[in-house]
Amino acid sequence: MNIVAISPEHELAISVDENAWDKLPQSKRKLARSREELIMPVIQSMKEGVSARVAIEHLLVSIETSNAPEKLMKLAIDLGRKNKAPSMATIQRWIKDYKQYALVGLVSGHIGRQRKTYGWEARALYWYQQPSKLAVSTVAELLQQEGVNDVTEDRVRRYINSLPFDVRMRRRMGTKLFNDTQKPARIRDTECLPIGGIYQGDGHTIDAYLAHPMTGNPWRPELTVWIDVRSRYLVGWYMSVAESSFSTLFSLSHALITHDHVPAGLHIDNGSGFKAKMMHDESTGFYQRFDLSVMFSIPGNPQGKGQVERWFRTLRDKFDKTFESYCGHDMAPDAIKKLLTDVKQGKKQLPDLKTYLEGLKKFIAFYNNRPHAALNGETPASLWAQLERVPVHMTSQAIIRPRIERTIRRGSITLFNREYRHPELIKFNTQKVYVEYDLHNDSMVRVLKTDESLICDASLTQKTLYVTDSRMEDMQQNRLKGQLKRLEKHADEKRAQAKMLIDHEEVANELDSDDLPEGLEQHNSEPLFDIDDDEGAEEVKVNLNFDDIDY
Repeated sequence: MNIVAISPEHELAISVDENAWDKLPQSKRKLARSREELIMPVIQSMKEGVSARVAIEHLLVSIETSNAPEKLMKLAIDLGRKNKAPSMATIQRWIKDYKQYALVGLVSGHIGRQRKTYGWEARALYWYQQPSKLAVSTVAELLQQEGVNDVTEDRVRRYINSLPFDVRMRRRMGTKLFNDTQKPARIRDTECLPIGGIYQGDGHTIDAYLAHPMTGNPWRPELTVWIDVRSRYLVGWYMSVAESSFSTLFSLSHALITHDHVPAGLHIDNGSGFKAKMMHDESTGFYQRFDLSVMFSIPGNPQGKGQVERWFRTLRDKFDKTFESYCGHDMAPDAIKKLLTDVKQGKKQLPDLKTYLEGLKKFIAFYNNRPHAALNGETPASLWAQLERVPVHMTSQAIIRPRIERTIRRGSITLFNREYRHPELIKFNTQKVYVEYDLHNDSMVRVLKTDESLICDASLTQKTLYVTDSRMEDMQQNRLKGQLKRLEKHADEKRAQAKMLIDHEEVANELDSDDLPEGLEQHNSEPLFDIDDDEGAEEVKVNLNFDDIDY
């Protein structure tokens, strides 16, 4: 914005930048005020009718003969050169600029040494902005290889450093990292939310190695938590092998049952555990059963769920780091390697899951009762105590049961290779119903109409395939099959890389070739080896022991 600035003499009005004076460094402002102080006696004499030339000569003579005030004499020496006062021409120019531009006109116009433009600047910026993060010396070498003669490392560095930070670093850092670390984050006001209104949920692999409950090998389980956005109170959690729809189900069920409260909405990410059909289906999903509004965060934007992400960081810094088996990103790699080696050799023992869970419960209680800066010093527990509950109108057994849609055929329901029957089901042949099943017991399922009214509890009559007594065990067996399949594939890749796989047709062709190596010529006489036809050739089998493989 431009405004009209009028000099003290009101002789000339000009348009200047409104913030020109504020944009100047302190050193230039100090210099302008000193010059103003020196020329003010001259301007005062001019107001009294003395000509500018006579007034300036009088000032200079007074300074030279030491008849001027001591402060004015010192000021003139400081503003001049070689311990002399400024010349008459200089003072005349200062007065003219002061009349036209006021105090801003007395600012030194010296802008320092200017960098020369060579013509290779755009190309240098292109190379420097590459995400591979080329060094300045490498950029200079590339320009030299492209035929640029007047480029040096120092010139490239001075040019790069003269550019604004965002121009030189946005592409070099990558857009996502730049936005996450350099651009200002949007701060959302949570005080307008009701307590217990919105839960944030997320899963996180803990930053400490534990001993696997079954094998004793180093293991990092997945922790899924739910936190109330308004009060920062951690309302529910569940520990599992990996993020899945079941970890989401159990952790959210834990939050609902523990506090007998149903929130209005959930803020979650796009992970498979949160978007699985069992949780998010419009008809049978867990969210739909409780009329939970779901808000998904933008992919690649962890700041969107800032409360739960901050909780996991607090968990890492205040709890996980207290374990000797800590393995976070800021842990020294050689220390982690030594830890795993010592565990493998039996020199050290990892904490077990029970020990970690006992400590986790105490940490959650500590966190919920600790004053929080974002809550103006209040504790999450004190705010959570003000909760106006929306009760859960469902038994705890019904809450933790997943629900799936099935069609009744011939008075029975088929679910996960199991068949369930009840005399009441024949009335609903060909109709779609909801089936609720227990993850740990497959002996019975609850059958409901699509309006969620109960039809019956159908009993297991037949298992069409070999299965275990628990669906959780089924899932563990399926996971084991997948792990073994991946290990077999990995072993085949290693054999191929080591050139251990030899095609039998290629070997046969080599044996049929006339160009055999010396000493292996074909003979029509006695065979080289006698093979007893009665005994036959012994079949060679290779057994792969997965217990010897380091996971």
